Amino acid sequence: SKRCRMKNTNLVIAGSGPAGVVLALACAEKGVSVVCVSPSVGEVWERCFGMWSGELPDDLMDCIETSWAAPIVRTWGGGERLLDRRYLKVDTVKFQDLLMQRCHQAGVTFINAEVAAVDHQAEVSIVEVLKEEPISCRFFVDATGGKRDLVESSAVRPIAYQTAYGEHLEVEHHPFAIGEMVFMDLRTISPTRSGASPSFLYAMPLSKTEIFVEETTLISEPEMSLRELQRRLHGRLKLWDIRPTKRLGIERCRIPMTFPLPDRNQRTLAFGAAASMVHPATGYLLSRTIKKAPGVAEAIHAELGSDSLDRSSQKIWREIWPVDDVRKWELYTFGANFLAKLDDDQLERFFHTFFDLPTGDWFRFMTGDLSSAKLAVMMSRVFLTTDANLRWALIKESVGGNSAALIRAAVSH
Repeated sequence: SKRCRMKNTNLVIAGSGPAGVVLALACAEKGVSVVCVSPSVGEVWERCFGMWSGELPDDLMDCIETSWAAPIVRTWGGGERLLDRRYLKVDTVKFQDLLMQRCHQAGVTFINAEVAAVDHQAEVSIVEVLKEEPISCRFFVDATGGKRDLVESSAVRPIAYQTAYGEHLEVEHHPFAIGEMVFMDLRTISPTRSGASPSFLYAMPLSKTEIFVEETTLISEPEMSLRELQRRLHGRLKLWDIRPTKRLGIERCRIPMTFPLPDRNQRTLAFGAAASMVHPATGYLLSRTIKKAPGVAEAIHAELGSDSLDRSSQKIWREIWPVDDVRKWELYTFGANFLAKLDDDQLERFFHTFFDLPTGDWFRFMTGDLSSAKLAVMMSRVFLTTDANLRWALIKESVGGNSAALIRAAVSH
């Protein structure tokens, strides 16, 4: 009886966060019928999203809350660096509202429930939904984020995380000039405890009495606790005599940076963090999902009439993870694992060297727009120009690591 009432659609997406909604919209606009299943449909996205100028499509530019012409990087040894790229803060509420409105206009169906299991059959996939009727579909996508309960990984390995604790505050005053934005302040208030990961401040002044501040660990394994990051952030605020008068919001982030890639031979597809699409060296994800969604949607649309869903799924996986992107992921992950082992002083010296690179190089590294070959050359350039202690640390990380492309590039450069 339940089977008789089964819904039918082209595509089911599990998850209603930014990745799931962006993909649902891209697919619906291609003519794919989409059902989005999530127990948190309608919940407000609380994340503070930042990205570089040029990463957001023109039709979403109305969602920019504010921007800064020259973000600052601060270190004890290197002083200040002004980065020659405009940085944008997304109005998250406006962004979410716009995407949801467009999804409804394009015909996306949202079901406030949880996917329990997926049964992949020869001609369809049956999605079991808790307390709801099952759904028959051609393709199923896991976009549930870091949980990744529905998609299988290609390997099992320790996962390093980026964790962050942020507060949106009204304050009596703050020391930042209007128009100034601190992308990274790597100066520590006091030496971190032995074995503890370094962290940095990320600060967005929004007015003379309003600011968003966040303490972030770039990458650590095991992950740093949010309580420790909160302690460090409050220590900075006290040191700088920043006195909150009202807390407007809190952000807590736990981002898997070195998730192993999904098994690209499986029928279950994935998108966003569930597909390991988080940039392994920076933690950025939103801009990549926005950039990737149209191509993935086109691939799904092209395979709707296929007579082999196994073969079709592999084609879609190749759109999600092209061969060169896999090579880049390996290089980025190698770099991320290296950064996770650096102490406060080493991390400062690394970024002193990194941001000395030509603007185009560090910018394309952070946005993921380099080919794997050019990425390897750029990483080797950092290796050759950094100090001897960091070079030795990098060599030790290379032994037994997944770094063949980087070593080849360094030798030939």
